[in-house]
Amino acid sequence: MNHQGTKTPRLLLPWCLGVLVVILPFLVKSPYSMHLLVMAGIYVIATLGLYFVVGLCGQFSLAQGAFFALGAYGLALLQQKLHFPSVFALLGGALLAALFGLVVGLPTLRLRGHYLAMATIGFGEIVYLTLKNWIWLTNGPDGLNIRRPFWPGSVMAYDRIYYFVVVAVAVAAAFAAIRVRRSWWGRALLAVRDNELAASSLGVATTRVKVYAFMASAFLGGLAGAMYAQAETYISPDFFNFDLSIMLVVMLLVGGRNSVGGAVAGAILLGFLPEWLRFLKDYYMLIFGALVTMLMIVMPNGLAGLWRKAVSSKQ
Repeated sequence: MNHQGTKTPRLLLPWCLGVLVVILPFLVKSPYSMHLLVMAGIYVIATLGLYFVVGLCGQFSLAQGAFFALGAYGLALLQQKLHFPSVFALLGGALLAALFGLVVGLPTLRLRGHYLAMATIGFGEIVYLTLKNWIWLTNGPDGLNIRRPFWPGSVMAYDRIYYFVVVAVAVAAAFAAIRVRRSWWGRALLAVRDNELAASSLGVATTRVKVYAFMASAFLGGLAGAMYAQAETYISPDFFNFDLSIMLVVMLLVGGRNSVGGAVAGAILLGFLPEWLRFLKDYYMLIFGALVTMLMIVMPNGLAGLWRKAVSSKQ
């Protein structure tokens, strides 16, 4: 068997994708399409955060949309109320989400299965209703305007520059996820995912490990939300409803919850798929749901599982 021949495409693929990522914004002429590229990168960051909890730790969380919202509103309030510079407000929004990840994770991660899912749904609804009804703090349904970190001229130019910022953060998040999986913490997370009782009997502090994963997930979710706020320059509670959490989970599952590359691929695919189906008008959500369901049935291990199967069949 020609193992060298099978390794060559796998080695070339990351380089080809890297070149495509660099040149893509210069091939795009529409400001709307450029904005979609930025949003795809932001979804990648949020989905990679979810990978820590769902993929590595095996805990089914539906709170990522809430952490996304906390990051966005944390950035906005730090800028408007405390006049933080954009970079520090960005990190502050992510850290605020991580803090809530700690506060929520300590009690809820003692739950399992559908009880945990219900608890995270409840947390998401609390965040959504708070943002909508605390008008004195969040301006309620009217939302908040966000100050851009820089203004290079046109909206297109701003989005093109911000695209590379988002890509850099997404690459760093993917690299961190890969390193964590190969570390002692990653092995502990996988042990908890495969058999929590056996992991506990071997000395793994299961609750602590799960809380750390929840905080990492919340941090990346909050970071993605803060970057979304800077990209949009306006936020309102309507975007941060339960549908956002569902969409991020579906992105991870379609891509492959056990794979960093799968998380990236799922976020990009489902980030663009609704736009590709817009021409269907009133029926596009129906077709979108049917396509996602079909992908889940045909590819139970996601796009990553399909890729691994294709590569192994050539060896």
